[in-house]
Amino acid sequence: MNKKEIQIKILAQALYEIRLLIGQGGKFGETAEGVAGNIAYMLHNDALAILEDRDEDFDIEIFLKRLEHLDEEGYYSTLFKDLVENEKKKEKT
Repeated sequence: MNKKEIQIKILAQALYEIRLLIGQGGKFGETAEGVAGNIAYMLHNDALAILEDRDEDFDIEIFLKRLEHLDEEGYYSTLFKDLVENEKKKEKT
């Protein structure tokens, strides 16, 4: 799987997680809507870069580092790191 395909998977996973958070209304250290909003805000420029075929402007490693700062409990940073690692493993086989 190439870089662009991994980027698309990240964005798809993010949208899925945002949808779950908004739908449940629970808390993850703050409201689910707040976490969803933070993830959406963090990704909006990356999503725009993909939509405009500027995939070089979406750096996967920088995304993961930004997510670590946002994610105090480590759930989302682990989720996305695992996604990236799994896709890279698939690419090698």
